[in-house]
Amino acid sequence: MSKVKFESINMVELAVKAEKKAMKKIIEKENNMSKVKFKTTIKKIENICLDYSWGSTEREEKEITYNIEVNAIKQYGSFEMYCDGDEAYYAEGGLWFTRGVLTDYDGIFDLPRPIKEQLKKWGFDTSEME
Repeated sequence: MSKVKFESINMVELAVKAEKKAMKKIIEKENNMSKVKFKTTIKKIENICLDYSWGSTEREEKEITYNIEVNAIKQYGSFEMYCDGDEAYYAEGGLWFTRGVLTDYDGIFDLPRPIKEQLKKWGFDTSEME
C-alpha cells in the first residue's frame, strides 16, 4: 500500500514540476518580448497587381517599401506598404498580438509575406495567420 502511495506522490510531484517549468518558459518569453520595441523598413521588388470588385490589373514589378513596427509591451504593431511615386499601391494596418502570437491584423486582405517573415525574425509567432 505504501509503495502505491509513494508512486502516486512522485507522479503528482512530476506533474507540478512540469507545470512550473512550462510556466517559467512562458514568463521568460513574455519578459523578453516586453523589453523591446521593434521597427524596420524593408524595400523589395514585388510582382504585384491591384484587385477590384470588377477584376484585377495586370501584374507588374514595383519596388515596395514596407514600414513595420511592433511595441511588445502593448502587444500591438502597425505596418505601411507603398510604392514611391505611385499612389495606387498603398496600404496600412494594425497588428495585434497575444503573448507574442499574432492573433489579428487589419487594413489589407492578406498580410504580405515580407511582413510575416520580419515578425518571425523578431521572434513573434505568425502561425495563426499562415
